[in-house]
Amino acid sequence: MPVRPEYDHDLVGDGQEPGVDGQVGAEGAEGGQSSDRLSPRGGKADQPRGGEDDEGTEEEAQPNKRIASTDTPSKEEVEAHRANGHVPYRSWCPQCVEGFGRERPHKARQGSRTVPLISCDYLLITPKGVFGREEMSDEERAASLKVLVVYCGTTKSMFAHAVPQKGVDPDGYVVEQLMLDVLWLGHAKVVVRSDNEPAILQVMDRAVAALKMKGVDASSESSVPYDPQSNGAAESAVRLLKGSGRTLLLGLESRVSAKIPLDHPIMAWMVSHAAYIRTCRVRGDDGRTAQQRVRGTSHPDKLVEFGQRCRYKCRSKERGIGREGPRWSTGTRLGVDRRTSQYILHDSVHGGHKTCTHTHVSAAPGHVAIGP
Repeated sequence: MPVRPEYDHDLVGDGQEPGVDGQVGAEGAEGGQSSDRLSPRGGKADQPRGGEDDEGTEEEAQPNKRIASTDTPSKEEVEAHRANGHVPYRSWCPQCVEGFGRERPHKARQGSRTVPLISCDYLLITPKGVFGREEMSDEERAASLKVLVVYCGTTKSMFAHAVPQKGVDPDGYVVEQLMLDVLWLGHAKVVVRSDNEPAILQVMDRAVAALKMKGVDASSESSVPYDPQSNGAAESAVRLLKGSGRTLLLGLESRVSAKIPLDHPIMAWMVSHAAYIRTCRVRGDDGRTAQQRVRGTSHPDKLVEFGQRCRYKCRSKERGIGREGPRWSTGTRLGVDRRTSQYILHDSVHGGHKTCTHTHVSAAPGHVAIGP
């Protein structure tokens, strides 16, 4: 048992207990003056050496909001609530909670995340339209066009890639695309998030490993199981891309007066272009587009409608075009190269996909020919 220290009662007044470390308040010192710090034996306590501060052990806590508890109603209130058909909703009523209760919303908190978050999810396209994967049966999912949607919550940039399969493909295409998306954003440190589907978790883990090899401090995290709201950024990106993709598809079908087959190659280019349009054209509350937040500059204002046939200037050193070849050719507009900001076109005469910086649209422009 610890021994209580003895005090010099000549220095401490009768009925007074010493303060911390034997210090006496002003009312216990002669002449109304505060006394020096005293040791348990009445001598002066040792002063801190080298400027040591006794407050160095103090800690601060992050402020937190307490979850409000429901008030306990009276018996009369309960009976009146039941007689009124459980209207309005009351959080203290078990039947109301069971019938109408919802989880607390996952609200965005300003400044709560200091590391950029990259969210990933799948979007599926069927002959019936553009859907999220949860809106389809297993048979429809197997026959659908699978699209990986990538969204950066910091810059509001969006990417979309038609992939050959869910999960990691043999050629590593989807992992490479996800890695290139993050590299284009220019973040030195990122967190990649997805839901708990095994296929997309494999992609995310491979992409994180590839990013680390490129010098990016990357890590991964998963959303709460069976709670889509916890991956709300990806869900919102999928919803926006569904609308943009459907709009482009309907516009192109209206131009060519035909139904575009799901397996047509232009479908893969269309989803990527829909994501890029939202990145370079949609302005946020700060008056800037995602392209401006990432690159500091906007895309050139002259854009050509997706799928439109236009004239472009050939480069003599490109594949399939010699110095004696034509200086201008005709191609189908497919999108924009994010890295170089060049137009991407398909020219069936001069070797497939081409990039250019200048295009011209004729007075009577045509659109891509849709085959069977």
